[in-house]
Amino acid sequence: MRLYSFLIALSLCGCGTLKPVDTPDLSDGDADTDADADADSDSDSDSDSDSDSDSDSDTDSDSDSDTDSDSDSDSDSDSDSDSDSDTDTDSDTDTDTGALAAGIHLLISEIVVTPTAGEYVEIHNPTPNALSLTDVYLTDATFQGGPAYYYQIVTGGGGGGGFSDWHARFPAGAQIGPGEYQTISIPGSIDYMLTYNVPPTYELFEDDVAADAVPDMLEAFAGSIAGQGSLTNDGEVVVLYEWDQIADLVVDLDYVLWGDKAESVDKTGATIDGPDGDVLDSAFLPDTAEVSQDVVALSAHAAGSGWSRVDMAEGNETFIGGNGVSGHNETSEDLSVTFDSRTVSPGAAANP
Repeated sequence: MRLYSFLIALSLCGCGTLKPVDTPDLSDGDADTDADADADSDSDSDSDSDSDSDSDSDTDSDSDSDTDSDSDSDSDSDSDSDSDSDTDTDSDTDTDTGALAAGIHLLISEIVVTPTAGEYVEIHNPTPNALSLTDVYLTDATFQGGPAYYYQIVTGGGGGGGFSDWHARFPAGAQIGPGEYQTISIPGSIDYMLTYNVPPTYELFEDDVAADAVPDMLEAFAGSIAGQGSLTNDGEVVVLYEWDQIADLVVDLDYVLWGDKAESVDKTGATIDGPDGDVLDSAFLPDTAEVSQDVVALSAHAAGSGWSRVDMAEGNETFIGGNGVSGHNETSEDLSVTFDSRTVSPGAAANP
C-alpha cells in the first residue's frame, strides 16, 4: 500500500506541474530534428526517461508517462527498428519542460504582514518559460487540528471566507513571465496603491465601488473569499499550490510559515478522493512533522519591511519523496535561512 501511494504521488508530480504558456512549436509537429537516437526496448521508451526528451529543440516533455504516449497513442513509426522517423501528430500540450522536470517551479518570494493596508504576497517565476496560473491557488485558510485544510479543495472544501481567512484561485488565462515577480494585494488595490504608489498585479477582492483595472482573484469555491481577508502578524501560513480540477491530490508549489505553528500543515497519511472518475482514495506522501517545520520568524517584521526570499534554490529543502513538484517536500524548507527581513520591494527582486 505504501508503494502504491508513492507511485500515485509520483504520477501526480510528473503530470501536475505548471503548464508553460503554449507557444506553437513551428519546428516540431513533433518532427524531432535529432533523428531520435532511441534505445527502444519494445516499450517505445524513446530514451525518454519520462520526459520525451528526444533532444527536441523545444525541450517538450509532451506529457509522457513512460510509454511515449505523446498524446498520439504512440504513433511513432519506430516498429522497433530504432529509425524513429517520429512523424507524430501529437498535440504538444507542453505540460512540462526541462526546467520544471528538474524541480524548478513557481515560488513565494515576499510576504508583507504590516501595515495592514500594505499586506501582500509576491510570487516569482524562476524558470525560463512563461507559466500559466489558471490552475494555481493561494491560501492562508488552514488551522492545524481543525476540520479545514487547503487540500480539501478536491471535494469542494478547504476553508476560507471568514475570520480573515481566504482561499483564492488566479484568474482564468493569468500567466507569469520568465523571471517575473507578481503581487497579490490582500486588502485590495486602493490601500496598496496608497502605500506603495504602484498598483498590484492582482487584488484578493474588489475594494472599490466599481471594478478597477486590477484583476481580482477568484474564489476557490463559493464564499472562500467573501470580500475580506488579511494576514495574521503573529502566526500564519501561506500556501501556493496547483490543482487541475480532476486529480485526487493537489501539488504543493510553495509553503511559507511564520510565528506560532498553529496554522502548519502535515498531510502525512491523509487520504482523499477527488472528482477523478473513480471512488478510490489517494494518499499523500509524508510531509515534515509540525514540530520540525521551520518558520520565517517568530514575530512580525517592522513596518516598511517584508520577508523576502533570499534563496531561490529553497535552501536545504528535501527534493524527493514529497507532495510538491518533482517530489519536493515544501514543508521541509529551512525558512529562517531562505527568507530575511528586507525593505519592501513589491513586484521586484529582494532589496540587499
